[in-house]
Amino acid sequence: MTIKNLISQGKIAEVIALLSDRNELTMIASRFNQNESDQRKGVIGLSDYRLELNRITSSLLFTVSELGLLDMSVDLANTDKPTPPQHLTHNESKVTGDGNFVIQGLHNSTISIGGKHQNQSVEEDKTPPKTILFLAANPSNEARIATDQEYRLIKAALERGRHRDQYQFLLPQFGVTIEELLRAMNAKPTIVHFAGHGVGSPKTPTTDDDRAFKFPNADTSPPASGIIVANDDNTHQLVSTEVLSRIFKRTKDHTKIVILNACYSAEQAKTISALGMYVIGYNMPINDQAAIQFAKGLYLGFSEGKEVQDAFDDAIILVMNKFPSAVSLVEVWKDGEQLSW
Repeated sequence: MTIKNLISQGKIAEVIALLSDRNELTMIASRFNQNESDQRKGVIGLSDYRLELNRITSSLLFTVSELGLLDMSVDLANTDKPTPPQHLTHNESKVTGDGNFVIQGLHNSTISIGGKHQNQSVEEDKTPPKTILFLAANPSNEARIATDQEYRLIKAALERGRHRDQYQFLLPQFGVTIEELLRAMNAKPTIVHFAGHGVGSPKTPTTDDDRAFKFPNADTSPPASGIIVANDDNTHQLVSTEVLSRIFKRTKDHTKIVILNACYSAEQAKTISALGMYVIGYNMPINDQAAIQFAKGLYLGFSEGKEVQDAFDDAIILVMNKFPSAVSLVEVWKDGEQLSW
């Protein structure tokens, strides 16, 4: 039996365990453990679990091939677990009662594959993940923006990071109405992410590729600032800044970050931030893809365990690289004051 045979049979845990002394496999092992854990807890569905497992398998196959280990022989003996090769003779492997594949190595270090090791820190178990509520509205009478693409990209960016287990997406709300918004906020999310259209004073003409609300009469000033959600018939409905402030006031002890990924959302950001949250918004219309790049960069930072400022910097770098003119549009607020990040 070779490593290639094990991979082809889907015995990914065994391969990772056998090659646990290879630093090149550390990230793959982490992704594998997290995917197994997420599936058991019901955090992800079966299709997402299989998709991630396929990606992990491809990464493992490529990495092992690069290391020249595909044809390395292993001895399965009379069990369904492999015997470590010669360079791991000081390691002892076993399968625990809860289905974990565990390797006991030098200095009593352990690696748990495919489950949670019984000696894992109790304190780690007690730390709940930070929850993310994704809200989107794309009313049929407005310019179409890629809110579904935005969700897929930020979710993928977060899931690939080393600290992804610190976060958990709540059920996303697409085409969100005011009633659904109120209901979703009862989950007391740590991060609220709104993707859609915003309302503010139209200082510049709007185009079909930005996230500004299009008024039927271009000479008409908006009645109030706010964001646009959907009615039951998927036409637009304004949620004013005053209403938003009242909504977030009820979750101020739980919600720490608000991303208003919509044009003209800086005024809303200022007002909501007075409740003690970090709030990100735009002071002008922003191109749809620029807004998505910013969001992607932000979650890339979160996935690597970065705090708000450093994650914000990652997001700005992505925007600066692809949409440099959009950098000046982004504002971050805290305690009613704009931060000069």
